[in-house]
Amino acid sequence: MQRDAYEILGVPSDASLDMITRAYHQQQLVTTDDTKDVLARCHTLLVNKKSRLMYDITLGVNQEAGDGRGGVEGGIGARLLKDGAYGRLLRLVAKANCPFDLELPSIVVVGQESSGKSSVMERLAMRPAFPTGEEFTTRMPIHMRMRHTRHENRIALGLRKNGEPVPGVRDVDFDSPSPIQDCMADGSVLSTSISAAMRQFIVEAYPDDDGRRVMAEHEIEISIYAANVPDLDLIDLPGLVGAPLDVAEATLQLTRRYLARPNTIVLCIVSDQSDTIRGSQALGEVVRAGAHDRALVVLTKVDGSSKNPLRLSKRLENPKHLVGFQPRAVVPVRNRSPDDEDDVSLLDVLKNEAVLFESWGMGNAGLPAVLESLNIILEEHITAEWVPKQITFVQKRLEELRQSHAALGPEPERLMKHDVAAAITEAWSRVL
Repeated sequence: MQRDAYEILGVPSDASLDMITRAYHQQQLVTTDDTKDVLARCHTLLVNKKSRLMYDITLGVNQEAGDGRGGVEGGIGARLLKDGAYGRLLRLVAKANCPFDLELPSIVVVGQESSGKSSVMERLAMRPAFPTGEEFTTRMPIHMRMRHTRHENRIALGLRKNGEPVPGVRDVDFDSPSPIQDCMADGSVLSTSISAAMRQFIVEAYPDDDGRRVMAEHEIEISIYAANVPDLDLIDLPGLVGAPLDVAEATLQLTRRYLARPNTIVLCIVSDQSDTIRGSQALGEVVRAGAHDRALVVLTKVDGSSKNPLRLSKRLENPKHLVGFQPRAVVPVRNRSPDDEDDVSLLDVLKNEAVLFESWGMGNAGLPAVLESLNIILEEHITAEWVPKQITFVQKRLEELRQSHAALGPEPERLMKHDVAAAITEAWSRVL
């Protein structure tokens, strides 16, 4: 298991400020250069009272929140997906030191504008890191990278083009709130700060921006490093719109480009407030791309209709009739609503959602059901589709490398293709 910030500095979780600072200076004298940055991050995290409190809540080592809410419940995502297929795959590929790129499966979030996509994303991260509301419209893909890291509690925001940093646009770091808070250690609201940073990115990358362009060639990257998140990547696409026509066409083509990728798992967000769910443009695009067997449909805003739970129960009886195809699953959720009080946290939303669906007598509902279904789809796709394709890809690349090497002279040792394939298959089997 990874060490947390207290263990790295060699102090107990109830250490005083002086004890933490002394330990930091002592560790600096004996540590190597490559670990000094980690030490500095741990020290900065623990010497600020508010950031330390938020960090302690994510660890579950300190219950000073004042209302008895702790880090274990806040780590719903980490509990369900930390040891899931995707996290294991990320760690395996990171250790493999492969001489060529392997295209990992990606989870793409699609839906129409104002369908509740950003609210679902912030709940999966258990951080209010996604600007929501009518005053902000996402105009480029947002790549959310969650990384389970026990010695950090921060969020990094950057602008990328083809996966690379954009020259002249600097990344921004934020203290990460805990699941029971929206404000960072300095008191500012995280979603507001991220919204401002995103706008600044656009200004720096497009000085002549007219405020409506869809920037398909760029990507906002939100990296969340914390003890209570899983290893998971999701890509949130700009919502599909009907007008203006140029924006509608741009969002449509961007969505089609991502759905066409064979290793894309689809999280399709649809508002339950629609009279006809299968009329959703997003669902139509999932069918058009042939991605229906990799699609998880999430119904949002189910608490906004006076017809529920009766209407919802009837809808869920026949998922194929509801969405127009046989999805892997249809899961209703209750997101944070504009009608909620200002002090309603993401953890409160999680608890309120559980109470709501329990009172409705409804199973397979809510954020935990979304995560469980997502993990099952990932597990099956990686085992049945991704691994065989990557073995073929690796065999092909090895043959190309062998031919290139052969042109330079005799091989020091013969490497048989079937031996390589057998070794790779055995390695994947142990992991999965």
